[in-house]
Amino acid sequence: MSPPVNLSPSAYLKDHPSAGRGVFASGTIPAGTEILSVADPLICIPDEAHLDSCCHYCMAEATDEAPSVNQAYRAPVKLSYCLGCRVVKYCSKACQTTDWKQKAHKYECVIYKAQYPRILPVTARAILRMAKQFLSETPGSNIVGGIGALKAHAEDFAKIGGDIWEMANLTAKAAAEFSKVSKQISFEPEFLRDMYCKLLINSASVVTQTFDPIGLCLAYQSAMFNHSCDPNARHGKNGKRN
Repeated sequence: MSPPVNLSPSAYLKDHPSAGRGVFASGTIPAGTEILSVADPLICIPDEAHLDSCCHYCMAEATDEAPSVNQAYRAPVKLSYCLGCRVVKYCSKACQTTDWKQKAHKYECVIYKAQYPRILPVTARAILRMAKQFLSETPGSNIVGGIGALKAHAEDFAKIGGDIWEMANLTAKAAAEFSKVSKQISFEPEFLRDMYCKLLINSASVVTQTFDPIGLCLAYQSAMFNHSCDPNARHGKNGKRN
């Protein structure tokens, strides 16, 4: 099932004769207007530095400080390790259960446990999660169609070569080797390399309210929108919603 997506009435989708499908403004959009929101992105996980301080499902940040007199009360956010791998943390049983059943932690857990205390880079963790969801969904589902429609441009990367192509191959080979631990499914390096290229092109950084990067996000609903490269909007998060 595809997560709820809300597109602002001030914007609309259309096919452009030379630029392909894109998002266009129907008029002047005031600063601060939310253009698009995705309730539950396909990938939204903490980077290595923030695995200890962010919920692996909703990205809530751990807090233990009492609010000041000028702040509204907010209950402290306590995180607990997944007892299987002891790599990822959750702020609630609900988040842990959802990540286990609906995302891919049931699959990832044994891989992370086998690699511990080594922590897989966020890109390797992301492509394994992406690949598992792609192959686990019913053919023709929104997730399968959404991931399948993302451009990888692997041939272009191969022609250019250099560090990016080398890293794509190294990460894919390593992740394929890691996946052999799982009894559910393992992946070929070429398949994971394609996922890596899709991730590289279509992902965005998850940032805090002060624009500090804490993780990686991929929402295929927004990634497939062509857009102007002039910076006139930003990507942010409010819990799991992006």
